[in-house]
Amino acid sequence: MLFHLIKKDFLIVKKYVLIVLVAAILIPPVMRWRTPEFAGTFGFILSVIFSVFMLLQYVSLKEYQFPKATTLLCATPFSRSMMVLSKYIFCIAIYVACCIIFGIETLLIPGLGTSGIALFILMFFVTSVFIGIYLPIQYKLGYEKTKFAFAVIIAFMSGVRDMYAQKVWKLGFDAEMKAHERIAARLERFPGFDARRKYRLLQIGRFSLRRNYYRRTAGEEISLDLLETSFTPEFMSRIVYNFYYPEDVFYDNAVPGELSKAGQDFVRNRAKPWPSADAVYIDGDIVVIVLTEEGLEKARSLLYF
Repeated sequence: MLFHLIKKDFLIVKKYVLIVLVAAILIPPVMRWRTPEFAGTFGFILSVIFSVFMLLQYVSLKEYQFPKATTLLCATPFSRSMMVLSKYIFCIAIYVACCIIFGIETLLIPGLGTSGIALFILMFFVTSVFIGIYLPIQYKLGYEKTKFAFAVIIAFMSGVRDMYAQKVWKLGFDAEMKAHERIAARLERFPGFDARRKYRLLQIGRFSLRRNYYRRTAGEEISLDLLETSFTPEFMSRIVYNFYYPEDVFYDNAVPGELSKAGQDFVRNRAKPWPSADAVYIDGDIVVIVLTEEGLEKARSLLYF
């Protein structure tokens, strides 16, 4: 008898099973393509949440739209506990399908990650907790009130995370601007610098200080936009430093190959990343500012070719 209740739920969503199936297949590889840092485990988690929640919501919507059908079902020999149990098994069946799909994809698509029993057990636990909270609340409050309540909770959680991200971005931005202000002050003390002249700027490397203000948990995958992408990349460097002068001092950016022999010798042999004393150098009309070791190695490699 339980089988017929589960079959009933799948018949209700039969028009959407193919759409959800395609989404479950596409979500992990699309995540790998668009945001590689979120590939693998996160793509699987997202596909499970989407598939289970969408199909469960559609069943609940139809039962809400046709209350007489639910009343008629209560008049059948099916017990209330069996009806509730069928919903849990319905969700578990969707979860198992997502596991099978992801397992096949990891074998066929390189770089998608690995599917292991530990991941499936962990996600089964997460799914069970979600269903164990959602379904009792829905049976208690009804479809409309539950949908509204969860929408408010999701919006609140998203708002909290967004505000935290904004805080990290703001603190990181202020720290980066302060660092560039200190570099500008160092440049003004450099022998031969004249703020009335016009210079080209060669910024070697870029840094992001936002990671200093973010509390990262073990194993957490972080978006590059949140922590790694610099507010002041090389192609914007002259705009950043012109901010500190009444009139623009830097009229263009420069590349390592445009340095004189003395400037190239500085980059190859003496340059060191900020805050070293050898992080700033003037080569004719080119101001050289070295921010990171990684950028310095890249600049040196360009000079050797």
